[in-house]
Amino acid sequence: MAEVASQLVLRMVLLIAFVIPTASSRKDANIILILTDDQDTMLTGTLAQENIIRHIAKEGVTFENAFVTTPICCPSRSSILTGRYISSIGVFNNSISGNCAGELFRDTSENETFAAYIKRHKPQYNTFYAGKYLNGYGLSPAMDVSHVPEGWDSWMGLVGNSRYYDYDVSLNGIRKHHGKEYEKDYFTDVIANASLQFIQSQTDARPFMMTISTPAVHSPFDFAPKYKDAFLDVKSPRVPSFNVKGKNKHWLVGNFTKAPMNDEYVKVSDIYYKHRLRALLSVDELVGRVVKQLESQKLLDDTYLIFSSDNGYHMGEFAMYHDKRMPYDFDLRVPMYIKGPEIQKNVLIKEAALSIDLMPTILDMAGIAIPSNVDGKSLLATSRNVNTEDDRQIFCVEYFGEDHTEYPQSTEFGDPFVPGVQSPPGLTGCSSLNTTDATYCIDAINNTYQCARIYDSTMEGLDVKICSFKDDQRFVEAYDLTRDKFELKNLAKEPSVGGDTLTRTYKQLEMNVNNPQCPCCEAVLKGIKTTKIH
Repeated sequence: MAEVASQLVLRMVLLIAFVIPTASSRKDANIILILTDDQDTMLTGTLAQENIIRHIAKEGVTFENAFVTTPICCPSRSSILTGRYISSIGVFNNSISGNCAGELFRDTSENETFAAYIKRHKPQYNTFYAGKYLNGYGLSPAMDVSHVPEGWDSWMGLVGNSRYYDYDVSLNGIRKHHGKEYEKDYFTDVIANASLQFIQSQTDARPFMMTISTPAVHSPFDFAPKYKDAFLDVKSPRVPSFNVKGKNKHWLVGNFTKAPMNDEYVKVSDIYYKHRLRALLSVDELVGRVVKQLESQKLLDDTYLIFSSDNGYHMGEFAMYHDKRMPYDFDLRVPMYIKGPEIQKNVLIKEAALSIDLMPTILDMAGIAIPSNVDGKSLLATSRNVNTEDDRQIFCVEYFGEDHTEYPQSTEFGDPFVPGVQSPPGLTGCSSLNTTDATYCIDAINNTYQCARIYDSTMEGLDVKICSFKDDQRFVEAYDLTRDKFELKNLAKEPSVGGDTLTRTYKQLEMNVNNPQCPCCEAVLKGIKTTKIH
């Protein structure tokens, strides 16, 4: 009976979105954002993305240098929704106390998302959200299941963090439970089916905007049974940083990793890598189905498609357990493809694109002025090969380390990264794969940092990252990415090697202290001066 009621609710909402009249003529483009979870580019590359590459990348543009501005789920998603750095909106980590789905976000920034602006300024848009929202959604007192964020006509938000089976969703404020049967409950497919149902209800009379947010490829990496034989011979890439001790790294990496890793974890890394690719195949299938449906309704030519992820991932790099949260490129680089009206076809763009750029890009696509408090910039003109004067050459990456005691242990917010292991105070996700292995922790309070990335896409430009940690050492890491792609050599600890690169970097930081595009520059400079490396 409950399932019948929830289906009726979803159909009623779709019907209402379809029949509400509008005075505006149909001139606005449709917009679809497809967002994955924990999908990196440095390890995954373009594997398991046949439809994504064929229908979006080759029919549009690929931003080869796309980065998130914070490498963790809830803060990154909050930034994607609002186009602002996490220090601007006050979402610091995945906990409620860190403002993930908290009261502060609900009452301020959630009213300034791209969906809220679109419904406020272009109410003719039909809007739809399906999938993971914020890690604390449906669990936080400020955002229980009845809460439907402003701007969404049709809402199917996942309760809590990414799951593939045995989860709850909010169907426009009404809880619905899904069990463990693949045909009925596999979440990526449930999202795909709901998305197709929404598209089927649309015509060219009114524009629509959709966000399709999949659980893949977040742990536990559950894949569809039909893909069990895919990628049998694939192993996690043995990049230069794989299974080596990180030299001159910050406290957490320096003290809670052991290299070489034991054979057990190397095997785990390979297994998880296969599972992630298999889970991504269902996302690729979703993209193919969405494009086919748009084509069948003759809507594809008037639709923008954006594909990206909320952060990258590591699986044994610098002997770290599989996770994200680090300031290294494997956790920061994400896929970003855009296709649509007047977008160039099959073009690679070297200019840096950021997660905070998605919100202003979507507003630009909808023909809405970008608010002045937005930190990101629209990528639409660049995607169309239109020259702009806004050539960003510096940006920030921020992260605030987590302590497991911030999480209520009675909920899935807890520290179940390794069940049965209680992390010491100030640390999160500590584990040991066997009794001979050193304890590893995925996070710590002092894993708090701000990085300035100086990126110039011209041939002679800089690509340098310099990070200042908020710890007892005021630790600094600096990398010349043009010469050291895998961040093996910390120039801050070897200034004689960095020489000219560090000097140019300091000058750039000093020049950008008051640049609104680099709100972290002053803090990073202060960290450098404290450590006396310049």
